Amino acid sequence: MYSLGIIGYEALAGHRPFTGESQIAIALAQVNDTPPPLPDSVSPTARALIMCLLAKDPSERPASATALAAAIDAIRRNDVRAALKAVPALKQFMPKSATAATATQTQTQVQQSAATGATGAITAAAAPRFGSGGRFSPNPTTAPIPPVAGTGAQPVQHVDDEDEPEQKRSGIVKWVVIGVVILLVVALALWAATALQGSPKNDPSGSPSVSASASPSEQEPSSSPATNNPDTQKQNNVTVNPAEFVGRSLLEVTNELSQMGLQVKPEGVDSNEAKDTVLSVSPSGSVEKGTSIIVKYSNGPKTATIPTGLIGQDKDTASAAIVKLGINVNQISEHSDTAAPGTVLRITPLPGTQVPLHSSVDVYIADASSGQGSGGAAPSANTSTSASASASASTPPRQPTSAPASTSATSSASAAAAATPSE
Repeated sequence: MYSLGIIGYEALAGHRPFTGESQIAIALAQVNDTPPPLPDSVSPTARALIMCLLAKDPSERPASATALAAAIDAIRRNDVRAALKAVPALKQFMPKSATAATATQTQTQVQQSAATGATGAITAAAAPRFGSGGRFSPNPTTAPIPPVAGTGAQPVQHVDDEDEPEQKRSGIVKWVVIGVVILLVVALALWAATALQGSPKNDPSGSPSVSASASPSEQEPSSSPATNNPDTQKQNNVTVNPAEFVGRSLLEVTNELSQMGLQVKPEGVDSNEAKDTVLSVSPSGSVEKGTSIIVKYSNGPKTATIPTGLIGQDKDTASAAIVKLGINVNQISEHSDTAAPGTVLRITPLPGTQVPLHSSVDVYIADASSGQGSGGAAPSANTSTSASASASASTPPRQPTSAPASTSATSSASAAAAATPSE
């Protein structure tokens, strides 16, 4: 009822009964203020009906849609008495002039009813031979009385005979009004739902959904802003470029990503890169703040310790022991006056040192001219013969099947000289 009053007021006045700068202001006006009077061009009974619909107390409004439809139908017929009978609360919103007119109308109707009853009685007495002698009815439903033969009387027409089609039309109008009211309520509900879903920025005068959906004491306006704002989503995103982080230390990258509002999940992996060096960052591109970023970093290269006790051993035996650990060997020939040819003179780095896997160490081997004393052949020019053994630790090194020809020949000559006493 209250919602229909809002619509009826705006339809008659051309504006809403309550306005304000915000929905809260409109809601407060509905609770506390009285609607402004409708224009004088609107009939007093129509103004009273709209104000009755907008009453603050629900008990002062029409009790049902049927009562409202009956009141509207009566007002259309200018039957104020019937309108007040359908909606008794309408009386307190009627002007005094309309109330006085109602009393006059009621008295006139009573007089007309009395006159009609008297006329009917006289007519019945003047024609006793018609009818069955039953009691007089103020609203007869029989056919009109034909004229009495020889008297020249005209047939009496009862006004009440026309009430039946009028009542039928009134019933049809009433049901049409009820249907219109139902359609208005459905349309109003759809309109209120659409207004509530829309953004308040598009309606500077405030959304009428609060006043149209329920009594002002039952709901409060909603002023929550829209959350699906593309600009807000852009502000919540940051760009992650892996090229800016790969190769840097884990500590620096973690601090920088945390300052960007991201969660860092470090993962260590085996790599030949220096320890704590960042290898990759994912995901990349535009990501939302709070996203977990996986930062893979190097645990540092694995190391192995150069064995001790290899000095003086055969070059092949010493090289095999080093290669077995996953370390490459560079054999470098060097002259020695005391060591036997083909034996290990020294190792660089020193035995016992930890070196990265797959790195290389230098193994110095006594050349073929070694072991002949100071009077022997001149030492070689420290020529290096690289014998890089790059086999992994899981694959045993391939043992040489025979020593180089030059080395074997020199070793045989040295052995023969050593076996012969000083000659």
